[in-house]
Amino acid sequence: MNSSLTLSIDSGITFMRRLSMVAVAVLLTACAASYQPPQGKDVARLRILSQQTEWSKGVKSVIYPTGGCEAPMELGFFGGIARLGAQEKPLGIPGGAELDARTFIERLIPAGRRDLITMKLGISADSQTCVVTFSFEPVVGGDYEARMHWQADRCYVSLNKVGSQDGTATYTREPSVRREQTCIRGT
Repeated sequence: MNSSLTLSIDSGITFMRRLSMVAVAVLLTACAASYQPPQGKDVARLRILSQQTEWSKGVKSVIYPTGGCEAPMELGFFGGIARLGAQEKPLGIPGGAELDARTFIERLIPAGRRDLITMKLGISADSQTCVVTFSFEPVVGGDYEARMHWQADRCYVSLNKVGSQDGTATYTREPSVRREQTCIRGT
């Protein structure tokens, strides 16, 4: 066998192994951990939703429990192709019964501290993506709704505290909400 051919085959294999290891490392650092509900009593409930159209690819949401853009944990994905899958049972935040169960998710989140949350919406009509990162300070036992909006090439998230009065859901703008520097790790 020709030694130059052997060297180039071995170099190619070594290169492919290194490339594979780099690809795996990039994927691992970009991925978010699976959702794990917080343990204990210091929790709040968060409904995450977005209007769904024939152009919606879906919404992915991620929480960063460290308060920075590190160590993302996926809250979930809904809408788009996810509308075809099995639906989760909601947690019971007021107003959820009036919504299409395929257009939202409800999660327990840590209360009494400010965590970053990122929502990413894809629009297939023109392959646009919208990413919004925000934070707020949920109170223990509080119910909240984060709604992603897309209007005229502009996107934003509105966050409301949800309550109930005479069996009807009430919505009040959450005063502690802040738009944050965009975090894309894990989205």
